[in-house]
Amino acid sequence: MKNTHDSKKQDGQKQGTPWKIIGRYQEYSAASKAKEELASSPDSKDSQFKIKRMNDPAGFVIKTRIHPDVIEKQKEKKGKKKKPQKKKSASSKNNFDKS
Repeated sequence: MKNTHDSKKQDGQKQGTPWKIIGRYQEYSAASKAKEELASSPDSKDSQFKIKRMNDPAGFVIKTRIHPDVIEKQKEKKGKKKKPQKKKSASSKNNFDKS
């Protein structure tokens, strides 16, 4: 049997940023309401939210992460900057010993 995780990596897909659990709810309606409140806040414009059903007694969890496109833009901004080249003075060129 072929492992689906290996085939995704071979096709060039990268694994995204990990999701963080921010809330646990017994009912889906309560989780959905909380998710909508979080998504409508001005701080969450670059975030993604999802509700996931759990098999344990917690019922449903809300997960969040920063959108992968935003992370890539931040990485581009952090790129290496070119260092300015030091100018050599005329005296440093003739400092070798002629013995």
